[in-house]
Amino acid sequence: GTSEMERYGLNIAEQAGLEVAIVELRQGENLDELYYWGRINGEENDYLVIAATIFDGKNSFPEKKFYYTKSTKPEKLSQMPELTEEYSKKAASFVCKPFSGDASLPCSAQEEEEEENVFREEHRLAYNVLCIDSYASIVPCGAYLVNATRSIVKNENFKGLQYDAAHSLSSFFHLRPPTCEYAQKALEKPTGLIRPADFLDKLSDDTPTGTWALHIDASHQIVSIRSLYFIGATFYHAIATPHYRNIYIGDGTPNLDLPFML
Repeated sequence: GTSEMERYGLNIAEQAGLEVAIVELRQGENLDELYYWGRINGEENDYLVIAATIFDGKNSFPEKKFYYTKSTKPEKLSQMPELTEEYSKKAASFVCKPFSGDASLPCSAQEEEEEENVFREEHRLAYNVLCIDSYASIVPCGAYLVNATRSIVKNENFKGLQYDAAHSLSSFFHLRPPTCEYAQKALEKPTGLIRPADFLDKLSDDTPTGTWALHIDASHQIVSIRSLYFIGATFYHAIATPHYRNIYIGDGTPNLDLPFML
């Protein structure tokens, strides 16, 4: 909603444009969940990013699609381009380069404008957004479940974390296919109940230790978790309620100095 967008630093023109774009996107495509993902600052324009989550049961994890628009033309959304293996490798080599805000800008001086299949800033944007989302898309324990068909789905009965659990990083998980062995093994079980804490990677297991800053506000009602690797990625959870939110507002680049700062 508008009040939510206001809190995340969008001005009135950006809010109005995005709302129009989101309505049109909803009508045009069959998307289960559409939300404002965040803002990536560029030198000329900022990119505003919208994410769609699709629970189609085809994959064990919900599929995500990303769309972007410029802060100067927020009503015109474009879907992020698909990345080939070659483009992913190219984008990885540019991962710390600031964004200009011109999505069509070729990233290499050798590439001519009229050439097809030019590696452009929009490919870099797609890659960095995927990296940020994979690293910093957080859910509280119990917010997602594994159903009988072995798909990961939202828990409609999630009531939120209690105060004691909200104090601990071990109560929060990455919403992505797990990398740790015990979670992978849990998902391979053909039958039987899989507990909410068993099938995702815990934030508390991330290395190096100290990559997350957990804070409970003075009213003891909101827990926030900030990433020190992707500065600007923040997660919020209203304690003892079903409400939680991830948001990113930053320059889109990782803090590669972090291991030396801890």
